[in-house]
Amino acid sequence: MKADHRHELKTNELAEWLGNLPQWTKENLTTIILVAILIAAVAAFYIWKVYSKNVLQVREQTQFTNLLNQLSGSRMQILEAQGRDLSFLLLQPAKRLETFAQNTNNDRMAALALIKRAEALRAELHYGTVDEQYLISQTNLAKASYTEALEKSSTNPSLAAAAKFGLGLCAEELGNFEQARQIYQDIAANPDFEGTVAVVQAKRRLETMADYEQKVVFRPAPKPPIQIKPVGASLPADANLPPGLSLPAAVNLPAAVNLPAEANLAVEVNSVDEANLPVDGNLAPPTPDDTSVQVIPLSNKDVLALSAEDVTQMFERAGFSHSDLFEHITEVRDGLAKSGAVQVKMNNAVQAVFAVRDNSVYVSSRMRGAFVYNVNKSDNIPKASDVNAPEE
Repeated sequence: MKADHRHELKTNELAEWLGNLPQWTKENLTTIILVAILIAAVAAFYIWKVYSKNVLQVREQTQFTNLLNQLSGSRMQILEAQGRDLSFLLLQPAKRLETFAQNTNNDRMAALALIKRAEALRAELHYGTVDEQYLISQTNLAKASYTEALEKSSTNPSLAAAAKFGLGLCAEELGNFEQARQIYQDIAANPDFEGTVAVVQAKRRLETMADYEQKVVFRPAPKPPIQIKPVGASLPADANLPPGLSLPAAVNLPAAVNLPAEANLAVEVNSVDEANLPVDGNLAPPTPDDTSVQVIPLSNKDVLALSAEDVTQMFERAGFSHSDLFEHITEVRDGLAKSGAVQVKMNNAVQAVFAVRDNSVYVSSRMRGAFVYNVNKSDNIPKASDVNAPEE
């Protein structure tokens, strides 16, 4: 059959189909409408599902961000409330993070929420004063949260490594140092975790764990010696001595001597709760050429946020006078606020240990012995300029 003849037949068939189209449409109108409605419904359902998923995801991300902001705000309130135990403020954000992790279908956000919840539970123990039974109970809750996060983050190495590192911290806080060491070694050796922050943290803990295992024990300080001052003039009757302090009747100050306005008696009384150990005259502060300073945080039950002035006064009382050491004031301050205790080394030799207990800092110094720095006492002690001896 020639090509022209085939083309003519196809043209005739198309013309015939187009001619019958109105009749066919009329006969199948109901079917056509139903098919069109079905196609439109399927398309609308698909669009709605995609839209709802995106809206839900954005809503969950916003909610999770708000929860993290609440957690950060609670931490700041605790650090700023010197002298008051507000560690309980972390419990409510921790509970909300747990609820969020249970309700979301996003495993990644659920795992991160569980890790943050565990961190909040552990931080509440560090910031507050708790008994041993409560510490064990809350640490076990944190372990359960880390374990669940590890299960939900099997496809995310970064979150899985963070959860496993948290399990190591919990083991340390429960005194299971060998178990913690094994966890850190597993993290460092796991090729799936390579490049994550947890690997660096685990290696650091392995290097410093020996210091954390040691318990800090302070020997009791002896009673202060009685200081007899020259006879000459007595304090006026209205002298404003700190509460609980009094002079014996026979003790007088020299005549016509006024204490200078800039003299700060509060430093002496504030720095010592009971007494200082006598100074060893043979020990001197390290010279600039032989100092290599390390500030190492130590694990402690109590923590305390100090001012830079408080840390400076403690350094001076502990015998540190070289200016290079004062560059480490921020490290000591952060260590006491986060870990509760720090160890100061020079050339790998321990020079001093600072540890928080309640609202005081217990200091043991190689150069000055042991003393207790009480933060609150400065509020009750008048300045030296307010206590002047009368002129003759």
